[in-house]
Amino acid sequence: MFEYQECVNSVKNLAKQARSYYPSLNWKHNQWLNHYAKAFGYQGYNHFCSTLEGFPKDQLQNVSLKLLRMYCEKIEPSLDCPYYEYYSFYGSENIETGFYSQYIGWDKNGEEVRVPRPLIGLGSVKNQRKLGKKPIYVIEDEKHLIAWLFVWKGTAYIAEGLAKDFFKSNFDKEKLVCNDVDMDVVQLRYRERMSHIFG
Repeated sequence: MFEYQECVNSVKNLAKQARSYYPSLNWKHNQWLNHYAKAFGYQGYNHFCSTLEGFPKDQLQNVSLKLLRMYCEKIEPSLDCPYYEYYSFYGSENIETGFYSQYIGWDKNGEEVRVPRPLIGLGSVKNQRKLGKKPIYVIEDEKHLIAWLFVWKGTAYIAEGLAKDFFKSNFDKEKLVCNDVDMDVVQLRYRERMSHIFG
């Protein structure tokens, strides 16, 4: 799924980000390269590159999928754009998705209309990762998104542009909002939901 250069770039990106996020460590770029190569299970950056270069293309596919998963578990969100928290999981028949949402109004049937809520990704991801219960992926590339959605699953923070391109229907819901909704219908829907939940 991922090419050799994408794997190498993953370590370079982590090293570049770490230098800007942790300047007090005063590490040089190649120290960070070695650090992340070791975190991926290699002796150092040169060993990482030479090992991957030696893999036949069919074997690299499995290795690269694992490496890029580790990359998305380690990279931190940029402060340049909002992120959206999404979930990928097995439903009763197919893979399904969900998202952390915000209310924008009621529809004509008295149901809430909700869209993905923009988040400052860096703080949200750091807090979630501190819990350490499950991987938290940061997704900024379409190939990473496909791998997360269909293979890795779980919780991902997806960069704004990518989320809006890939999940257009989740964002395009203003047209469903009814400006003169009957609040009696809203109350009826609420009671129906509570009855379903609590019997």
